[in-house]
Amino acid sequence: MPKIIICSECGEEKQHLAKGMCATCCQRKWRAENPERLQESVHKYQEKNRKRLQEYSRRYYTKNRERVIKAVCKWQRENPERLRERQLKHLYGITLAEYNEMLEAQGGVCAICGKTPEANGRRLSVDHDHEINKNRGLLCRRCNLGLGNFEDDLELLVIAISYLSMWKEEDFVKKDEKKK
Repeated sequence: MPKIIICSECGEEKQHLAKGMCATCCQRKWRAENPERLQESVHKYQEKNRKRLQEYSRRYYTKNRERVIKAVCKWQRENPERLRERQLKHLYGITLAEYNEMLEAQGGVCAICGKTPEANGRRLSVDHDHEINKNRGLLCRRCNLGLGNFEDDLELLVIAISYLSMWKEEDFVKKDEKKK
């Protein structure tokens, strides 16, 4: 018959496990003292049971869609910095600290137009090459969309510059003719 004791941690009368503690307190203490081993253990379990866990997640989401969406939205509202960290890591493979280092290295402004993020009310976007998946710098939304619309095609950008220059020169010529 198991030995019943008063747990030295929680003070409740429970079955003894080790060191004068109940099983719940013993596990809690081990987890607090061994976070790396716990994380490694969880990781191994998840890898070993990946398909089963994915199927469980799919079924749970299907049954509780509204609840899950509400919980996710709440977490995102309450954790904007952690959300930003996750997005940067997932999309660009950088941490928030690395983003801030890039921002500081650029003097806190867009690498193309030199405007501050506050000028348009948004953070600077991480500009990256989609083909080689490499981050280039931080751009304001307008400059990032501009490059995106030209699909990073240097020849097309040169043609666009030439086109704009041609019309600028004609405008100046027309203005000069009107003055005469």
